[in-house]
Amino acid sequence: MVYSKFIFHPHLFPHDPNIVKVVHGAFTSEECEGLIASCKKYEIKDSVISGKDGKGETDYDIRSSKTRWIPQDLDEYYIELLWETLHDKITLANNENWGFDLKFMYEAAQFTEYTEKGDFFGFHMDIGRGQMCLRKISAVVMLSNPEEDFTGGELEIYKNKFVKFGQGDIAIFPSYLMHQVTPMKSGKRYTLVLWAGGSYYK
Repeated sequence: MVYSKFIFHPHLFPHDPNIVKVVHGAFTSEECEGLIASCKKYEIKDSVISGKDGKGETDYDIRSSKTRWIPQDLDEYYIELLWETLHDKITLANNENWGFDLKFMYEAAQFTEYTEKGDFFGFHMDIGRGQMCLRKISAVVMLSNPEEDFTGGELEIYKNKFVKFGQGDIAIFPSYLMHQVTPMKSGKRYTLVLWAGGSYYK
């Protein structure tokens, strides 16, 4: 019988695999307003979750918000700025923290609107069935000003780790981390979420 064992050398992996990297000041307030205006040109729908068949379905016990899907439109200044900036920031954060095998950002960006009291998104991971299984890094761009525009609606990493980030900041983290948006208390919260992916985990 052949025996084998895994060998782990902690000094080769100096970074916390569960770290959340916050990039401050990636976008100016003017750029955030431009992004909001550009994104609002696209169709709005009730946000969905991944269903049993891999297709999206509404479940207001798990998620309540509105969503617009933003393509990689290089003819729109602010949308092009979004994709270029996120590509650079995600690449740098990955090189410094996780070293995932990233190959693409193929999905549309998700512009999410939390505008009603009680809007929320319960604990979930960003990986799942279908193309979601290729996600490795999630990036959340805060477009609203948390100090002025809304209360509640905090990004919480499981469990009780609240991410503090302001307008124009980006929270970047592995897509396997459980996270949620706590219920809104007042105001309007606008964010953009993008994912970077690669080959299957191995």
